[in-house]
Amino acid sequence: MNWYNGFSHEERARRGYKSSRKHAPASIRQPPCSMCGDPKPPKIFSHAEDYSVPYKWDPPASYPLCAACHARLHNRFQRPQHWYSYLAFLRRGYYGQEVTSSDIHRLERLQDAFVWKPLNHVAPLETNRTYWWERLCMDPRSQREGLSVCKESSLL
Repeated sequence: MNWYNGFSHEERARRGYKSSRKHAPASIRQPPCSMCGDPKPPKIFSHAEDYSVPYKWDPPASYPLCAACHARLHNRFQRPQHWYSYLAFLRRGYYGQEVTSSDIHRLERLQDAFVWKPLNHVAPLETNRTYWWERLCMDPRSQREGLSVCKESSLL
């Protein structure tokens, strides 16, 4: 586990242990995913933006996320274009588990020529709204130095 939003591995692990021991409220332990909206993800994670004590379990400090959304959210610093492409899938109404790395690579390569598979289960997200995951800090320094880096540099 790496640094995140200025919190060390140890600080993050302590909160993770509390979560795994089911101290988090039911809203965090149960689906749907707060990013993709998947109502029945195989596994749900309590993603924290704030690891300070006392632990906060409600947005904007913490969100229930499916495994696909959670992994991609944390990998956004290493692969920003991959992250932005993934967000395009979420905007179209895809669940995280429906999006493969191959899909993302094809979208990145083909852009306008990419053929979107039709979805029957959900409508696309609202186009005139900005969602919390789209406002996350993209500056890699924020992992160790905290979110003040993004407020200073306006890289949100």
